[in-house]
Amino acid sequence: MHNLAVAIESYTSALDIALVSSGVDSLACAALLAASGQRVQLRGRDRQQSASLRYERPDGVALPQSRVLQFSPVPRESDGYVRGADVVIVHARARDYAEALDAVAAGVHPGQTIFIIDAPLFTAFEVSRRMAKLKKRMAVNVIETSPLFRSSWMENGIVNVAGLAAQTSICGRTVNETRAGLSIGSQLWKDLVPASNVFERRLAQSARLLGAAQRLFAIMGAQNGQECARKDSSSFTGAEHSIITAMENELQMLGKMFNISVPREQLFEPLSDSLDREREELSTVIRQDLVLITDLAKLAYLQVPTIDSIIELASVTLGQDLRREGRGLSDVGLIGMDFREIVELINS
Repeated sequence: MHNLAVAIESYTSALDIALVSSGVDSLACAALLAASGQRVQLRGRDRQQSASLRYERPDGVALPQSRVLQFSPVPRESDGYVRGADVVIVHARARDYAEALDAVAAGVHPGQTIFIIDAPLFTAFEVSRRMAKLKKRMAVNVIETSPLFRSSWMENGIVNVAGLAAQTSICGRTVNETRAGLSIGSQLWKDLVPASNVFERRLAQSARLLGAAQRLFAIMGAQNGQECARKDSSSFTGAEHSIITAMENELQMLGKMFNISVPREQLFEPLSDSLDREREELSTVIRQDLVLITDLAKLAYLQVPTIDSIIELASVTLGQDLRREGRGLSDVGLIGMDFREIVELINS
């Protein structure tokens, strides 16, 4: 299977990794780490002791067989394994996200490095807020990363990984944290690329943010009898293209105020044929990212009417108050700061 690309590497010394997780993606993450020789303890809703992983050789030749990888399941109520780990990794589904961060905040100890895979905007600062709430003021490295792969699924007991990332963007709260993340992360994954700040790292995934509009169009079309999976960029109407372009321009303007460049790319992948899955994905990106982006825009006195409209129309379409349910400045510990202070903080 040529879309299952996992390069198996051997490192000189294995690390003890605590993986706070849920879902098939986290099981794939555990299997990839175990395949590279790391010792993985898995805590979450979907604990397993082993999994088989499909992968291909570094030269691109797909191997028909799979290998069995071992890792240790940990009860959800246990946080001791977090304290004893060399590295803590969070890879959780959106609905389990808050619980996963609370587990890390409760168990982390000084000097540890925490990697948050596919982190929503300003997650590193959210971890700091949760630690402060527990009166845990200590020196830890909190590193956000982009996704490690495009998708994963279970088939006949085998974990399949599709679209392994050619590069993984990472960033900490400070330049020094990012350097520490690069040093440790390079023992776990290949081709890490540092972002200048956490806002740049997330906006580099502009296609995912713009994908909220793509999914909204698809869901509304499905209500009129259209196929959800057919709503890719090639099937956008002129009006839909205009909305996405306006949304992209608003992200560009906000990026300029943070002194960062937002890539102009509208490379949308075809959606799944599951309407329920696309509704969940739409809700997730709005609650985790877009609501917070509109809060930042207000602080900067920048109008983002297209993003605001996407949030409101999606709320009506999904029957949720996404703005109320979304993450705001208070959730990431930035309430009370003005825009200039936030820009200085994330560029420190």
